Amino acid sequence: MKLLTLLVIAIGMIFGYLESKAQLTLPKFLPSACTGTAKGQIPGATDVLITSIASVGVNYDLGVSTVYTGIDLETGKAAMWMYNIYSPSLDTSVTSLMINFPLPCSSLPSGQIPDSITISGSNLPIPANTIEGVELINALKTNADYQTFVYANPDSLPLIAVISVLPEAFLTYPAGTPYWELLWAPADSTGSPFFCFVHGFNGETVCFSGVSVSVSEQLLTSGTKVYPNPADESVMVELPSALIGHSINIEAFSPNGQRVVLSDGQLLASPGISIPTKHLTSGIWYVRIRDASSTSLATSKLVIIQH
Repeated sequence: MKLLTLLVIAIGMIFGYLESKAQLTLPKFLPSACTGTAKGQIPGATDVLITSIASVGVNYDLGVSTVYTGIDLETGKAAMWMYNIYSPSLDTSVTSLMINFPLPCSSLPSGQIPDSITISGSNLPIPANTIEGVELINALKTNADYQTFVYANPDSLPLIAVISVLPEAFLTYPAGTPYWELLWAPADSTGSPFFCFVHGFNGETVCFSGVSVSVSEQLLTSGTKVYPNPADESVMVELPSALIGHSINIEAFSPNGQRVVLSDGQLLASPGISIPTKHLTSGIWYVRIRDASSTSLATSKLVIIQH
Protein backbone atom coordinates (compact mmCIF):
# COMPACT_ATOMS: atom_id res chain seq x y z
CA MET A 1 0.00 0.00 0.00
CA LYS A 2 3.05 2.31 0.27
CA LEU A 3 3.17 2.48 -3.52
CA LEU A 4 -0.48 3.50 -3.69
CA THR A 5 -0.11 6.15 -0.96
CA LEU A 6 2.88 7.76 -2.62
CA LEU A 7 1.25 7.64 -6.05
CA VAL A 8 -1.90 9.30 -4.75
CA ILE A 9 0.27 12.08 -3.27
CA ALA A 10 2.00 12.56 -6.62
CA ILE A 11 -1.32 12.60 -8.49
CA GLY A 12 -2.68 15.10 -5.98
CA MET A 13 0.24 17.43 -6.60
CA ILE A 14 -0.27 17.58 -10.36
CA PHE A 15 -4.04 17.91 -10.07
CA GLY A 16 -3.65 20.66 -7.50
CA TYR A 17 -1.50 22.57 -9.97
CA LEU A 18 -3.89 22.01 -12.88
CA GLU A 19 -6.95 22.92 -10.84
CA SER A 20 -5.32 26.23 -9.88
CA LYS A 21 -4.89 27.05 -13.58
CA ALA A 22 -8.23 26.06 -15.06
CA GLN A 23 -11.25 23.84 -14.87
CA LEU A 24 -10.58 20.88 -17.16
CA THR A 25 -11.30 17.37 -18.19
CA LEU A 26 -8.35 15.18 -19.04
CA PRO A 27 -8.34 13.28 -22.35
CA LYS A 28 -7.97 9.53 -22.02
CA PHE A 29 -5.40 7.62 -24.04
CA LEU A 30 -4.01 4.12 -24.58
CA PRO A 31 -0.82 3.15 -22.71
CA SER A 32 1.07 2.59 -25.98
CA ALA A 33 0.50 6.22 -26.98
CA CYS A 34 3.27 7.53 -24.74
CA THR A 35 5.83 4.71 -24.76
CA GLY A 36 8.03 6.61 -27.21
CA THR A 37 8.08 9.67 -24.98
CA ALA A 38 8.64 7.52 -21.90
CA LYS A 39 11.77 5.99 -23.42
CA GLY A 40 13.34 9.44 -23.52
CA GLN A 41 13.18 9.83 -19.74
CA ILE A 42 16.69 8.40 -19.17
CA PRO A 43 19.12 10.90 -20.74
CA GLY A 44 21.98 9.35 -22.70
CA ALA A 45 20.53 5.83 -22.70
CA THR A 46 20.12 4.06 -26.04
CA ASP A 47 18.80 0.73 -24.72
CA VAL A 48 15.74 1.90 -22.76
CA LEU A 49 13.05 -0.72 -22.05
CA ILE A 50 9.46 -0.23 -20.90
CA THR A 51 9.07 -2.80 -18.13
CA SER A 52 5.60 -1.94 -16.80
CA ILE A 53 2.75 0.48 -17.42
CA ALA A 54 0.08 1.13 -14.81
CA SER A 55 -2.97 3.22 -14.05
CA VAL A 56 -4.36 3.92 -10.60
CA GLY A 57 -8.04 4.73 -10.29
CA VAL A 58 -8.59 7.83 -8.18
CA ASN A 59 -11.53 10.26 -8.38
CA TYR A 60 -10.50 13.92 -8.25
CA ASP A 61 -13.01 16.74 -7.83
CA LEU A 62 -11.99 19.65 -10.08
CA GLY A 63 -14.82 21.94 -9.10
CA VAL A 64 -17.21 21.68 -12.03
CA SER A 65 -16.21 18.12 -12.89
CA THR A 66 -14.75 14.95 -11.40
CA VAL A 67 -11.90 13.16 -13.15
CA TYR A 68 -11.38 9.42 -12.72
CA THR A 69 -7.73 8.68 -13.46
CA GLY A 70 -8.01 4.88 -13.84
CA ILE A 71 -8.68 2.62 -16.78
CA ASP A 72 -12.02 2.98 -18.58
CA LEU A 73 -13.90 -0.33 -18.74
CA GLU A 74 -15.33 0.41 -22.18
CA THR A 75 -12.30 1.75 -24.08
CA GLY A 76 -9.31 0.51 -22.06
CA LYS A 77 -7.99 4.07 -21.99
CA ALA A 78 -7.04 6.10 -18.91
CA ALA A 79 -6.47 9.77 -18.11
CA MET A 80 -3.09 8.97 -16.64
CA TRP A 81 -0.48 6.22 -17.08
CA MET A 82 2.66 5.53 -15.11
CA TYR A 83 5.64 4.08 -17.02
CA ASN A 84 8.52 2.15 -15.52
CA ILE A 85 11.59 2.55 -17.74
CA TYR A 86 14.85 0.63 -17.43
CA SER A 87 18.29 0.96 -19.07
CA PRO A 88 20.34 -2.26 -18.79
CA SER A 89 23.61 -0.53 -19.76
CA LEU A 90 23.21 2.15 -17.10
CA ASP A 91 21.40 -0.17 -14.67
CA THR A 92 18.97 2.68 -14.10
CA SER A 93 15.21 2.68 -13.57
CA VAL A 94 12.94 5.70 -13.86
CA THR A 95 9.22 6.13 -13.24
CA SER A 96 7.34 8.64 -15.37
CA LEU A 97 3.72 9.71 -14.82
CA MET A 98 2.06 11.06 -17.98
CA ILE A 99 -1.16 12.81 -18.98
CA ASN A 100 -2.34 14.35 -22.26
CA PHE A 101 -2.49 17.90 -20.89
CA PRO A 102 -1.54 20.55 -21.81
CA LEU A 103 0.28 18.64 -24.57
CA PRO A 104 0.19 14.94 -25.51
CA CYS A 105 2.36 12.80 -23.21
CA SER A 106 3.08 15.56 -20.72
CA SER A 107 5.23 14.17 -17.92
CA LEU A 108 5.05 15.10 -14.26
CA PRO A 109 8.04 17.40 -13.69
CA SER A 110 11.30 15.62 -12.84
CA GLY A 111 11.76 15.11 -9.12
CA GLN A 112 8.05 15.28 -8.30
CA ILE A 113 7.59 11.49 -8.22
CA PRO A 114 9.30 9.88 -5.19
CA ASP A 115 12.02 7.40 -6.11
CA SER A 116 10.27 4.75 -4.04
CA ILE A 117 7.32 4.62 -6.46
CA THR A 118 7.78 1.46 -8.49
CA ILE A 119 5.61 -1.27 -9.95
CA SER A 120 6.61 -4.69 -8.70
CA GLY A 121 7.84 -7.04 -11.39
CA SER A 122 10.89 -7.72 -13.49
CA ASN A 123 13.10 -5.70 -15.81
CA LEU A 124 11.83 -7.68 -18.78
CA PRO A 125 10.57 -5.47 -21.63
CA ILE A 126 6.89 -5.38 -22.62
CA PRO A 127 6.55 -6.60 -26.24
CA ALA A 128 5.18 -4.07 -28.69
CA ASN A 129 2.24 -6.22 -29.84
CA THR A 130 0.50 -6.85 -26.51
CA ILE A 131 -3.26 -6.33 -26.33
CA GLU A 132 -4.71 -3.12 -24.91
CA GLY A 133 -7.76 -0.92 -25.23
CA VAL A 134 -10.99 -2.48 -26.48
CA GLU A 135 -9.24 -5.81 -27.11
CA LEU A 136 -8.30 -5.98 -23.41
CA ILE A 137 -11.81 -5.01 -22.28
CA ASN A 138 -13.43 -7.57 -24.59
CA ALA A 139 -11.21 -10.29 -23.11
CA LEU A 140 -12.39 -9.28 -19.64
CA LYS A 141 -16.04 -9.27 -20.65
CA THR A 142 -15.94 -12.86 -21.88
CA ASN A 143 -14.84 -14.16 -18.46
CA ALA A 144 -17.72 -15.63 -16.46
CA ASP A 145 -16.22 -14.68 -13.08
CA TYR A 146 -15.80 -11.09 -14.23
CA GLN A 147 -19.40 -11.02 -15.47
CA THR A 148 -20.61 -12.26 -12.09
CA PHE A 149 -18.52 -9.68 -10.25
CA VAL A 150 -19.78 -6.81 -12.42
CA TYR A 151 -23.38 -7.94 -11.98
CA ALA A 152 -22.95 -7.85 -8.19
CA ASN A 153 -20.87 -4.63 -8.25
CA PRO A 154 -22.15 -2.60 -11.22
CA ASP A 155 -20.47 0.66 -10.17
CA SER A 156 -17.12 -0.77 -9.14
CA LEU A 157 -14.03 0.57 -10.94
CA PRO A 158 -10.57 -0.98 -10.85
CA LEU A 159 -8.13 0.51 -8.39
CA ILE A 160 -5.07 -0.66 -10.34
CA ALA A 161 -4.45 -1.89 -13.89
CA VAL A 162 -0.88 -2.81 -14.79
CA ILE A 163 0.84 -4.63 -17.64
CA SER A 164 4.23 -6.25 -17.08
CA VAL A 165 6.13 -9.43 -17.95
CA LEU A 166 6.35 -12.52 -15.76
CA PRO A 167 9.86 -13.36 -14.54
CA GLU A 168 8.62 -16.88 -13.68
CA ALA A 169 5.60 -19.08 -14.39
CA PHE A 170 2.29 -18.04 -12.81
CA LEU A 171 -1.15 -19.65 -13.13
CA THR A 172 -1.30 -20.94 -16.71
CA TYR A 173 1.27 -18.44 -17.96
CA PRO A 174 4.93 -19.45 -18.50
CA ALA A 175 7.87 -17.21 -17.61
CA GLY A 176 8.29 -14.35 -20.07
CA THR A 177 4.53 -13.91 -20.65
CA PRO A 178 3.25 -10.32 -20.82
CA TYR A 179 0.07 -10.02 -18.78
CA TRP A 180 -2.40 -7.51 -17.44
CA GLU A 181 -3.38 -7.51 -13.78
CA LEU A 182 -6.48 -5.61 -12.67
CA LEU A 183 -7.47 -5.17 -9.04
CA TRP A 184 -10.79 -4.07 -7.60
CA ALA A 185 -10.45 -3.17 -3.91
CA PRO A 186 -13.38 -3.52 -1.49
CA ALA A 187 -15.14 -0.32 -0.47
CA ASP A 188 -14.66 -1.28 3.17
CA SER A 189 -12.50 -3.67 5.13
CA THR A 190 -15.21 -6.36 5.20
CA GLY A 191 -15.05 -7.16 1.48
CA SER A 192 -12.58 -9.16 -0.56
CA PRO A 193 -10.38 -7.83 -3.36
CA PHE A 194 -11.12 -9.09 -6.85
CA PHE A 195 -8.37 -9.83 -9.39
CA CYS A 196 -8.29 -10.46 -13.12
CA PHE A 197 -5.21 -11.62 -15.03
CA VAL A 198 -5.28 -11.26 -18.82
CA HIS A 199 -2.71 -12.90 -21.11
CA GLY A 200 -1.01 -10.13 -23.05
CA PHE A 201 -1.11 -11.96 -26.39
CA ASN A 202 -4.19 -14.19 -26.60
CA GLY A 203 -6.47 -12.52 -24.04
CA GLU A 204 -6.95 -15.67 -21.94
CA THR A 205 -8.45 -14.34 -18.70
CA VAL A 206 -8.51 -15.73 -15.16
CA CYS A 207 -10.45 -13.88 -12.45
CA PHE A 208 -10.97 -14.70 -8.80
CA SER A 209 -11.62 -13.25 -5.37
CA GLY A 210 -8.59 -12.66 -3.21
CA VAL A 211 -9.69 -14.90 -0.35
CA SER A 212 -12.05 -17.81 0.24
CA VAL A 213 -15.46 -16.43 1.10
CA SER A 214 -17.31 -19.40 2.52
CA VAL A 215 -16.94 -22.72 4.27
CA SER A 216 -18.08 -24.48 1.08
CA GLU A 217 -15.34 -22.82 -0.95
CA GLN A 218 -12.72 -23.81 1.62
CA LEU A 219 -14.11 -27.36 1.47
CA LEU A 220 -13.77 -27.50 -2.32
CA THR A 221 -10.23 -26.10 -2.17
CA SER A 222 -8.92 -28.36 0.58
CA GLY A 223 -10.94 -31.53 -0.17
CA THR A 224 -10.24 -31.98 -3.88
CA LYS A 225 -7.66 -34.41 -5.28
CA VAL A 226 -6.56 -35.10 -8.86
CA TYR A 227 -4.61 -38.29 -9.59
CA PRO A 228 -2.59 -40.00 -10.94
CA ASN A 229 -0.07 -37.27 -11.53
CA PRO A 230 1.59 -37.64 -14.02
CA ALA A 231 -1.43 -38.92 -15.95
CA ASP A 232 -1.84 -40.61 -19.33
CA GLU A 233 -5.28 -41.35 -20.77
CA SER A 234 -7.42 -40.22 -17.81
CA VAL A 235 -7.35 -38.63 -14.38
CA MET A 236 -9.54 -39.22 -11.37
CA VAL A 237 -10.99 -36.07 -9.78
CA GLU A 238 -12.00 -36.75 -6.19
CA LEU A 239 -14.33 -34.17 -4.64
CA PRO A 240 -15.81 -33.73 -1.16
CA SER A 241 -18.87 -35.95 -0.62
CA ALA A 242 -20.81 -32.84 0.45
CA LEU A 243 -20.89 -31.82 -3.22
CA ILE A 244 -22.75 -34.96 -4.37
CA GLY A 245 -25.80 -33.83 -6.32
CA HIS A 246 -24.07 -30.66 -7.52
CA SER A 247 -23.20 -29.96 -11.17
CA ILE A 248 -19.43 -29.79 -11.72
CA ASN A 249 -17.52 -28.00 -14.48
CA ILE A 250 -13.91 -29.04 -15.17
CA GLU A 251 -11.59 -27.21 -17.57
CA ALA A 252 -7.91 -27.56 -18.46
CA PHE A 253 -5.58 -24.72 -19.46
CA SER A 254 -2.25 -25.21 -21.17
CA PRO A 255 0.80 -22.97 -20.54
CA ASN A 256 0.16 -21.21 -23.88
CA GLY A 257 -3.41 -20.35 -22.90
CA GLN A 258 -5.32 -23.15 -24.69
CA ARG A 259 -8.60 -23.99 -22.92
CA VAL A 260 -10.20 -27.45 -23.07
CA VAL A 261 -13.55 -28.32 -21.45
CA LEU A 262 -13.23 -31.70 -19.73
CA SER A 263 -16.63 -31.82 -18.03
CA ASP A 264 -19.51 -29.43 -18.64
CA GLY A 265 -22.11 -29.48 -15.88
CA GLN A 266 -21.71 -33.15 -14.99
CA LEU A 267 -23.94 -34.14 -12.07
CA LEU A 268 -21.81 -35.50 -9.25
CA ALA A 269 -23.30 -38.88 -8.28
CA SER A 270 -20.25 -40.04 -6.30
CA PRO A 271 -17.13 -38.31 -4.96
CA GLY A 272 -14.99 -39.52 -7.88
CA ILE A 273 -15.12 -38.46 -11.56
CA SER A 274 -12.96 -40.13 -14.22
CA ILE A 275 -11.93 -37.55 -16.84
CA PRO A 276 -10.39 -38.56 -20.21
CA THR A 277 -7.10 -36.79 -20.89
CA LYS A 278 -5.78 -38.74 -23.89
CA HIS A 279 -6.72 -35.84 -26.18
CA LEU A 280 -4.54 -33.42 -24.18
CA THR A 281 -0.99 -32.94 -25.44
CA SER A 282 1.87 -34.00 -23.19
CA GLY A 283 3.00 -31.32 -20.78
CA ILE A 284 1.81 -29.30 -17.81
CA TRP A 285 -1.90 -28.48 -17.59
CA TYR A 286 -3.76 -26.32 -15.09
CA VAL A 287 -7.03 -28.09 -14.21
CA ARG A 288 -9.82 -25.91 -12.86
CA ILE A 289 -12.77 -27.49 -11.03
CA ARG A 290 -15.91 -25.45 -10.37
CA ASP A 291 -19.19 -26.05 -8.60
CA ALA A 292 -21.51 -24.90 -11.41
CA SER A 293 -24.30 -24.13 -8.95
CA SER A 294 -22.19 -21.44 -7.25
CA THR A 295 -20.02 -19.11 -9.32
CA SER A 296 -17.78 -18.34 -6.32
CA LEU A 297 -16.66 -21.92 -5.71
CA ALA A 298 -13.62 -23.09 -7.66
CA THR A 299 -10.25 -24.70 -7.14
CA SER A 300 -7.31 -25.50 -9.41
CA LYS A 301 -4.68 -28.21 -9.70
CA LEU A 302 -1.53 -28.62 -11.76
CA VAL A 303 -1.42 -31.93 -13.67
CA ILE A 304 1.36 -33.34 -15.84
CA ILE A 305 0.21 -35.29 -18.92
CA GLN A 306 2.59 -37.90 -20.30
CA HIS A 307 1.68 -40.02 -23.36
